[in-house]
Amino acid sequence: MPIPLPAAPPVCQATVAALPATGGGVAPLVFLAVALLLTGGVVLLLRRRTGRITVAALALTVVLVALPGNEGPVQAATGGVSYTDGCTVIEVGDIVLDASTANILPGDRVAAISAVVTNTFSRSIEVSAEARLDAASTLAQAFTAEVELGGQADEVVLGAGETVTAELFLTLPETVGNGVQASGTPVSLVVTAVQR
Repeated sequence: MPIPLPAAPPVCQATVAALPATGGGVAPLVFLAVALLLTGGVVLLLRRRTGRITVAALALTVVLVALPGNEGPVQAATGGVSYTDGCTVIEVGDIVLDASTANILPGDRVAAISAVVTNTFSRSIEVSAEARLDAASTLAQAFTAEVELGGQADEVVLGAGETVTAELFLTLPETVGNGVQASGTPVSLVVTAVQR
């Protein structure tokens, strides 16, 4: 009598999300350097006039650092994996979100998301991947997205227990206008597995 194979959904999807953004904001370290220089100047002026420089310098530093609008560029969000219900044929792990996506500039091409896909099913599966961007976002419309599985643009077949690296590359054209400066948009790497 044959041993029944574990049931698995015919299509299984895993989604890894990130939030790339363009550069254009003021870097926090630059702002802090300016704040410290201003504080130093005030300390020198107050030192000549009075002995209470410590309180004034501390108050000025707090005000400068706490000013609204001094946030740095949008940071890349950390990626988690969400699977469709009953998806047991693949496991997505070793996720890497490239930190440079937080400051992508015109002409840059970055591997925004990289993840290892493992076939956890007892038979071969066909794996494909695609990029999903927010169609309403001006920044998403400017990006060129490419997805590779093991260095190939096509789907791959994985035997039981085999792995492949899925990568989502984003390119921002050199001709992009200032309208996307300091903006962000959600980007997802969607990995689909189908039983063979």
